Amino acid sequence: TTSRAYVMVWADSVGEPLVTVEPPSHVEIEYDWENPRLRKAALKTWVDDKNEYATLYTASSVYKWERKRPEVKNDRESQAAQARSDANSGGGWEPRQGDRDDKWPISNPLGLVPVVEIANRPTLLGEPVSEIRGVKPMQDAINLLWAYLFLAADYASMPARVALGTAPPKIPIIDKDTGNVVGDRPAEMKDLAEKRLLYLSGENAKIDSWEAARLDVFTETIEIGVGHIAAQTRTPPHYLVANKGLSNLSGDALTAAEIGLVQKANEFITFTNPAIREVLRLVALVKNDEKLARKAQLATVVWKDR
Repeated sequence: TTSRAYVMVWADSVGEPLVTVEPPSHVEIEYDWENPRLRKAALKTWVDDKNEYATLYTASSVYKWERKRPEVKNDRESQAAQARSDANSGGGWEPRQGDRDDKWPISNPLGLVPVVEIANRPTLLGEPVSEIRGVKPMQDAINLLWAYLFLAADYASMPARVALGTAPPKIPIIDKDTGNVVGDRPAEMKDLAEKRLLYLSGENAKIDSWEAARLDVFTETIEIGVGHIAAQTRTPPHYLVANKGLSNLSGDALTAAEIGLVQKANEFITFTNPAIREVLRLVALVKNDEKLARKAQLATVVWKDR
């Protein structure tokens, strides 16, 4: 959904490799302008109930900072909601030393930036592409049609009547004290539409009607929209609720319908394998195995079949 994720490799308290997946809202990488494959630095930020933290990783050093965060406005919100820190006035950052840090900044024993980006459908000159960014407009259209369908079901799903050859209906005005009719007033169109009122006068008045509104025009369009999403995302149609025209299909036909999704997964593997190899290289460096680190650069990544 976010078009990218980050994997951080570091050592735990006993020196074993620690691999964590980080969201793009917490991590950012700076690349070399000449060779974007080279990582120059990475920044990770996070918050707790009292402070904001930032750690800058370079190939040679690791810089740690912290500062006081603004007070939480509503401590009854979820932890995730409280962790969304608002940008306050700049400044206030102070060096931070961990329990195992003997100096500031500490040296980076890996000699590499320990954060790797895994991009979804990356492009040569642009940002990676989110899986849902192109689907959201069509999904919004489907949701809008659903809203129109229920609105039509409320106001136009029942047969309606119309008065012909008569003046607009009028509502009598009754005196509160005597109970006699002292006049009349035109009926409001809002009352006629919402309250289903009907008041006819005149000996030549006639009644006619029209059928209830057809709601299948909405459902048919929604089915086309769902099919469009299936084609756009290369999702097999039988994975979705739109099974129209897919009944009584053989197993081979269903497997053939999944070819697009399989190819999409293969494309993701092609783009992701270099990042996975770099992660494995960092894991080997944490284990102080330089020979394994060199082999990891040309390793074959084997993905588990479903």
